[in-house]
Amino acid sequence: MEIIDSHCHLFLEEFQDGSQNGLKDELKNELKIELQNELQNELKEGLKGGLQGELHGEATPLQPSPDEKPRLSLEQKKALERARQNKVSAIVNVALDVSSTLTVLENHSLVPWLHPTTGWHPNQADKLTRADLEKLAELALRPEIVAFGEIGLDYYRRPELADIQKKAFADLLEVAATAKKPVIIHCREAFADLMKILTPARSLLAGVLFHCFSESEKEARMVSDLGCHLSFAGPITFPKSLELRKALAAAPLDTIMIETDAPFLAPVPYRGKRNEPAYLIHHLQTVARVLDMEAEEAASLTSTNAKRFFGIKTEVASE
Repeated sequence: MEIIDSHCHLFLEEFQDGSQNGLKDELKNELKIELQNELQNELKEGLKGGLQGELHGEATPLQPSPDEKPRLSLEQKKALERARQNKVSAIVNVALDVSSTLTVLENHSLVPWLHPTTGWHPNQADKLTRADLEKLAELALRPEIVAFGEIGLDYYRRPELADIQKKAFADLLEVAATAKKPVIIHCREAFADLMKILTPARSLLAGVLFHCFSESEKEARMVSDLGCHLSFAGPITFPKSLELRKALAAAPLDTIMIETDAPFLAPVPYRGKRNEPAYLIHHLQTVARVLDMEAEEAASLTSTNAKRFFGIKTEVASE
């Protein structure tokens, strides 16, 4: 059995140590807020067992190896080992800007099954320059780059940037179309606006994947009708995510993938902890249950879809 993580950030510099700045501060703060909220939810629901001791930046921070300044931290290397032990054969290592693209390219040179992307996160749309677009266009042509993203709209964190985000999204879709690379979409509380921009561009794109799909069955059908793929993250395992599981059930089988979005959105039973690819087995079990199939069949389905979408080959993790 093999499992592919179609969206992960855990191996970016942002999560190696405490030296964050700019977008890195925003990511660190978002993770801290998310973990605090998840812990409160777990305590409210009475699921207190096993939550203490692994919050990012507290008991198990991502720290560099003490004897060198590594390109992957010691904890990140351990996370890769745990992923392999849990049958993860490939991870799509998603970039957020030009700088992080260079990081994921370097990661790929060290660990070939960490597959790099290039893109520009919508929460920093106001920082996107013409020079950045030109550099992203150049990077997107690299053969190692498996997708263009993540890009999209996010009105949850930065609603004041709505107009700027829409312009940036349209420009980035043009770059992706020229590079003939499939697109990874970030959409948060902006579905209607995003679809207005994406729909006329869809025929020009090599492929479209909605990462961390979080909409309803209705939106899942709309996305599927447009010929897009859907990737489901940790919330698919949450007890109250009934509508999300209906969306999963409505999606065509050949469009479904799974992801961690690590270090965010850890699945049950790790909800409230820092996420990592080794936990992907829990997403898989939920997907198998919803689709009424064995775990091995769900693993084959989602991995085949990911390999076809990203154009990657894998070597199944050893026993």
